[in-house]
Amino acid sequence: MPFDDGEFDAAVTFHVAMNIKDREGLYREIARVLKLGAEFCIYDVMKGENEGLIYPVPWAETEQTSHVTSPDEMLALLDAAGFDVVDTQDRTEFGIAFFKERLAAVAEGQPAVGLHLLMGRTSKPKFENVLRNLEAGHVAPVLMLARRRG
Repeated sequence: MPFDDGEFDAAVTFHVAMNIKDREGLYREIARVLKLGAEFCIYDVMKGENEGLIYPVPWAETEQTSHVTSPDEMLALLDAAGFDVVDTQDRTEFGIAFFKERLAAVAEGQPAVGLHLLMGRTSKPKFENVLRNLEAGHVAPVLMLARRRG
């Protein structure tokens, strides 16, 4: 990134990393631009306890373009980049409720503005697959709060 070392007080990623293959580089670079002690909040879809992710999903059409990791893998990646994870929350129940609401809205006709605009015609099956993946334990939305070590 075109920023100096230690330039930022905090960083946030929101449903980003499951699209990035080079996680080590991503977190190393985020650590580089954060001040010591700065907080880094991550909200991402991660691997669940069960294998068998069903595609397509909003972030990937196939397994080849999906780069989800498990929470344990995330802890190791963040540790290696210089972060201490201070809080982790599994947000699966929230995710299930959210996608049930989205699918109910789709059944009533697409709202004027929403995620479906980014996904086009495949939004409904992608939403259905996310819900199936959440309910089957294939994925989990996880919130992590990490702090840059000094």
